[in-house]
Amino acid sequence: MQQKLGSLLVAILLVSLSHSIALAQIYQVNSPYSRIGIGSKLPSYYTSSRSLGGLSAAYRPISKLNYSNPASYSALALTTFETAINAQGLWLQDNSTNPPQSSGSSSLSYLALGFPINKFWGTNIGLQPYSRLNYDIQINTNTPNIGLVEQFFIGEGQLYQFYWGNGFRYKRFSAGFNIGYLFGTYQQQSRLFFPIVENSTDFGNVGYTLGSQRNEEFSVGGFVGNLGLQYRQPIGEQLLLIGGITGDIPVEVAADRILKWEKISASSENVSVLDTILSINQEKNKIKLPPSLGAGLTLQKGIDWLVGIDLKWEAWDSFEKFGNIDSSLVSSFRIGAGVQLVPDASSYGKFWKRTQYRFGGYYNTGHIQIGDQRISEFAVTAGLGLPLRRISSLNIALEVGQRGSVTNNLIRETFLEATFGITLNDKWFQQRKYD
Repeated sequence: MQQKLGSLLVAILLVSLSHSIALAQIYQVNSPYSRIGIGSKLPSYYTSSRSLGGLSAAYRPISKLNYSNPASYSALALTTFETAINAQGLWLQDNSTNPPQSSGSSSLSYLALGFPINKFWGTNIGLQPYSRLNYDIQINTNTPNIGLVEQFFIGEGQLYQFYWGNGFRYKRFSAGFNIGYLFGTYQQQSRLFFPIVENSTDFGNVGYTLGSQRNEEFSVGGFVGNLGLQYRQPIGEQLLLIGGITGDIPVEVAADRILKWEKISASSENVSVLDTILSINQEKNKIKLPPSLGAGLTLQKGIDWLVGIDLKWEAWDSFEKFGNIDSSLVSSFRIGAGVQLVPDASSYGKFWKRTQYRFGGYYNTGHIQIGDQRISEFAVTAGLGLPLRRISSLNIALEVGQRGSVTNNLIRETFLEATFGITLNDKWFQQRKYD
C-alpha cells in the first residue's frame, strides 16, 4: 500500500511539475505590489524550510538542501536531488464593499542537486526563480474641471538564477558560499486616458479619448552571491545547538532597456498611436541589488525534534535601477520560527510515526512603503515530510497569510500557497571498497 501511495504521489507531482513549467508564464497571480522594484522577491527557502516559517540560517539537514545558508552543504551525507512546484491563490481587497478579486498560478519552485565531495566538503548546483512581476491595475480618478481620468498599469516577467554552491567544515565550524547567474526579462506598461473629447481637432470624431502610453522592456544578466557560517555546540549527550549567520552580497547586474513613450488615442474598439514622444533602444545600465544579513539558532535532539528562530534584515532602500532610487523601497526586518517533530523515527513499518510534522510562522515589516504606510506581511506555515520507499521523502508545505492593508486606499493581499517537493537520496560519487 505504501509503495502504491508513493508511486501515485510521485507520478502526480511529476505531471504537475511539467504542467506548471509549461504554464508558468501564462497564469500568474495579479499582485499590485510586484510593480515596485524588480517585482516580488521570491523566497529562497526550500520546501522543508518554508513549512518551518523560513527557518534557514541555523538549519543543517543531512539529507536535504538549504540554499539560504550554503554552510549547511558540508553536512550532506548522501547525494541529494530536490525539486518542487508551488501553487498559489491570491485574493485582493480594497476599502470598498466589492468582493475580493481572486487569481492563481502554479510554477516551478526549484531544481537542485547536492552531494558530499568528502566528509569535510559538500557542493550543490541548482536553478530557481529569483523574482516575479505580474500585475494588472486600473485606477479611475474624478478630477475637478477635467472629469474621469483613467490609469492602467500592466506588467509581467520573471528573473531566474542558476547557481553553484559549496560548504566546508572544520571541527565545529562550517562556512560556505553560493555564486549564481541572474537572468530574465520583464515588461511594464502604463497608460493614461483623459475624458471624451467632443470637439477635437486632433481626431475629428466624437467618442475618442486622448492619452499616452509608456512601454519598457528590461533584460537582466549578471552574477549574484551569498555567504554563510554555522557553528555546532553539543549540549549534554543528546542535544545540539546550532548558530548560523548568512548574508547576500550587494551587487550590480547588467541590464538593457527598450523604452517607447507614445501619444495615443482610443475608442471602445482600439488604441491608435498618434506620435512618439520618446524612443530609446537597447540602453545599457545597471540594477543595484541590496545586501542582507540574517542570523538564527536551532536546538535539536537527533531527528526526534527541532525548534528554531530566524532573523533577517534587507537594505532595499539601497536598490537602484538605471541610476534611479525608488522612494517606495525601504529596509525590512523579518522574524520567523518553526518546530519539527517526529513521533518515533525508529518505528519502521509505522508510516505516520516516522513522518516529520512541521509548524511555523513569520512576520515581515515589508520593503515597500506607500506614503506613511508600510506594506507588512505575516503568515502561518505547516508541512509534512512523508517517508516513502524508493524515494527519500515527499515534502509538503502550506502557507496562509496577508500582505498590506485596506487603510489609506491601499490593497490587502490574502494568500494561500502550497509547495509540493520530492527529495531523492542515494550514494553517488562514493568509491566502493573491496576486501
